[in-house]
Amino acid sequence: MKWPESENKRIPEGFYRFRINREPEFRKFPYSDKQGNKKEGTKIVLYIKGLNDKGEFSHVEGIPVWDPRYEELCQALGVEHGKDIEVSGMTFDGYIKHEADKNDPSKIYPRLYGIQANDAPIASANTDDDVPF
Repeated sequence: MKWPESENKRIPEGFYRFRINREPEFRKFPYSDKQGNKKEGTKIVLYIKGLNDKGEFSHVEGIPVWDPRYEELCQALGVEHGKDIEVSGMTFDGYIKHEADKNDPSKIYPRLYGIQANDAPIASANTDDDVPF
């Protein structure tokens, strides 16, 4: 009997080097604030490919511009606000973590966190700052 290929195409959790495959899009989206008022926000939609020791995975990530991850992304890519730059082909590092949907916990989505420039040091569990001589 031939076994079918897995339909689980979710990017595995972990550390990745990401490459931006095409220019991001800025999209408007509706949301409700804490008081239930309907509002409209803006998010950047990234089309990226992540590479690590588990393989190469395509991923699409939408980040609201008020989310701290947006500032991390801008810093990692060297983006100056108000400037018109192209970022397709640029790379950055980050982590993928799976999160449950707030409205439907049965749905799990991969989310991008810890965005940093490629040359940024990777966080380590070793906190010893003293170097023995």
